[in-house]
Amino acid sequence: MLRGVFLRYVFAVFLVLLLNQTCQARQLTFTKSITGQQASFFYKWQDAAQQVHELAFDLNMADMPESQQSRTQYRPQIAQRHVAVELLKQARQIDPKQARISIEQRGDQIMIDVAASSPALVQQWQQSMQQAQQQAYDGYLQKNYYTLFRNHFGQQAVKPDHIRYAQESVNALVPAVQALYEKIPEDSESRVYINLLLSWVQSIPYSTLQDRLRSNGSGYAAPIEVLVNNRGDCDSKSVLAGALIRALLPQLPMAMIYLPNHALLGVALPHRSNENYVQLDGISYLLMEPTGPALLPLGEVAQRSLQDLGNGAYTFESFN
Repeated sequence: MLRGVFLRYVFAVFLVLLLNQTCQARQLTFTKSITGQQASFFYKWQDAAQQVHELAFDLNMADMPESQQSRTQYRPQIAQRHVAVELLKQARQIDPKQARISIEQRGDQIMIDVAASSPALVQQWQQSMQQAQQQAYDGYLQKNYYTLFRNHFGQQAVKPDHIRYAQESVNALVPAVQALYEKIPEDSESRVYINLLLSWVQSIPYSTLQDRLRSNGSGYAAPIEVLVNNRGDCDSKSVLAGALIRALLPQLPMAMIYLPNHALLGVALPHRSNENYVQLDGISYLLMEPTGPALLPLGEVAQRSLQDLGNGAYTFESFN
């Protein structure tokens, strides 16, 4: 009797392990070859139904946005040094009879001191320099593909401009999109393409996301970097998936959804009764998990993601 119970227990454990294994994305083969500006990629992976897929495509590296060829890591002191230089340029153009302005950088802070003949002039030039300071900072972020970010607690940080990375990657990734599209039956609905895309991106090895509030995007990999390095965190893989979807479905509303140390994608496709979706600014977004290694189809996300969404622990950015 005990032997029979033990054998059933062992079989149950084995079955659970087997099911867990088959539900994990498996990249069977990855090769790349880069010659000059031409990069060739080959992937073989196994999906949730244990079906093996192959994908091969060539990318012209010269088509990649400049941001993805040479990316500057955000450092607060360097950013503020740029701002201080811009403010000094403007301060030197001011007539000394109007005001004398001194600019001093202290770490990642900039001190602006204004001396003028009246309190009204002091206030006027302080406001003018503060506006110039904000414009210079915004310009630095824009130039280097960064943007300000607030989490669901309202805490502010600097992160890569994910939406811009995705949008500017679309044209360069067209060969990959065409190769994917050729793998699906003719006249297939959008879901078929997205699910094939998802299983591929989920099979790309995963890197743990660094704390988004503290890392300043240091662990982020742009779409071409994910492909070349064959690795990416959840932000990086979600941006790659977003760019690939946007290339085939340019008018489809999408959103990047940020959870604590995680990211999802949402697409404005009709949802079925058993699928996960979220309402954002009056639009219903069907959810997906590009991160992997769990092979979750369109409309299905991890339990932890559902908990964070249900608790309101998320923010989002819409694709324009």
